Amino acid sequence: MAIIILITVIFNGYKLTIYNEFKDYLVEKYPDKSFDLHWVKYDFIYGNHFFATVYCNNDGTKFSIHKQNVISEEYLLTKNREEMNRVINSYFENEDVKRYIEHLNVSSYKNDLNTGEEIDYPKIVDRIYVYYYDNSIKDNNQFAEISYNIVHILKDNNVDFNVSYFTDERDSKVYELQLMGRDINEKAEEIIKLIRRRK
Repeated sequence: MAIIILITVIFNGYKLTIYNEFKDYLVEKYPDKSFDLHWVKYDFIYGNHFFATVYCNNDGTKFSIHKQNVISEEYLLTKNREEMNRVINSYFENEDVKRYIEHLNVSSYKNDLNTGEEIDYPKIVDRIYVYYYDNSIKDNNQFAEISYNIVHILKDNNVDFNVSYFTDERDSKVYELQLMGRDINEKAEEIIKLIRRRK
């Protein structure tokens, strides 16, 4: 028992060292920000990996910080990804299609988001993921029409993207639509042919 207690004390002492390293790193890299750093955890599955959750008091961004050989973190990446999604979703606030959309998420290349510079979010979107409320859509005709309208709301707001994915679940079946390349510009009557039943 004494050996277990001693090992625990030594391990927690080392975690405190990592905690202070994380704290110093954040202060040095983001001197104008205030962070709430949670206690350090150890990844027992992969080993040699310490991590902690961090909360930015300035803008509410919750992200993670890690140490294997070196310290890495995801503050700017997480902050910009969340802001990009907020901006894109704002285009649907006053649109009729909003009542069908349960989730609309967008993604971009990591290098485009991992920056402290100002970003023109509509110009860096790569993929669009749309999930409709279950049983909110009656048939594939409506699925195609609403998806078409969503694409054109995005295009009207100068959102550049390469691929869009739409998922609809109705009557215990899942339907998917993927638009890419010239498919993005097709009319609803054409894209209905691209709808696939997954299960």
